Amino acid sequence: RIVNTCELDRDAILLSPSKLKGLFRKANGQNVESRAILSVPPKNALLKRIDHALGILPLGAQYYTMAEVR
Repeated sequence: RIVNTCELDRDAILLSPSKLKGLFRKANGQNVESRAILSVPPKNALLKRIDHALGILPLGAQYYTMAEVR
């Protein structure tokens, strides 16, 4: 919703985690992983553990994708 209504993001193209993981793999990325970001940043150890545990679920609007490049 925010991207769709923000003038600054007028030409933005949103990528799903699966699409971005495919692009990383196509670029020879290894060990490609995506996780949802629920609380940024976790304020204490308990919230950090909860955030990490729930990161495998596709909740929230933010996520990150990472890969190793060799």
